Amino acid sequence: MKKTVEQEKLTIDPKCTDYLFTANAEAGLDLVDVVEKHGGECGGSPEIQHRLFSVYVDQVTHQMLSDKDDPANGTLSLLPASKP
Repeated sequence: MKKTVEQEKLTIDPKCTDYLFTANAEAGLDLVDVVEKHGGECGGSPEIQHRLFSVYVDQVTHQMLSDKDDPANGTLSLLPASKP
């Protein structure tokens, strides 16, 4: 999932991005919240991690759905599989 996010350039600065994993967020789906990482080389307060978007990963097929284009309303779209 991280590889796809970086290959598709879905974040501005990969080193200032963190991934919060929730297993079985919904039946058959894991959830990954992609958030801003603050502190150190990354600006901002380390106590705050704004959610950029979320990715749902099918546990069987590994297909990924994301609200990257509409995080406020949660409209999901299919993400391409990562390239080798």
